[in-house]
Amino acid sequence: MGQKELLRGKLMAQVESKQITLKAASVQSGISYRQGKRILAAYRKNGDAALIHGNCGKTSPKKTDEETRTKALQAYRTRYADFGPTFA
Repeated sequence: MGQKELLRGKLMAQVESKQITLKAASVQSGISYRQGKRILAAYRKNGDAALIHGNCGKTSPKKTDEETRTKALQAYRTRYADFGPTFA
């Protein structure tokens, strides 16, 4: 969890215990009231896990597969060893 998620977690816990209002929590976290309502609903449903972005920990769909990467590095090392990485 990053700093932003930790802050949101603390603020949502305070909203749950009615120490602060949702509007105040939204202002402190730098989001709109409407976004705060959405986050609070997810927090109530799933707890702290709802505050972490859904793509966190997943690999990018644009990532080059390992076999292609290995072939490219091998070709670079054998044929183009005297060129810089930008040219290759």
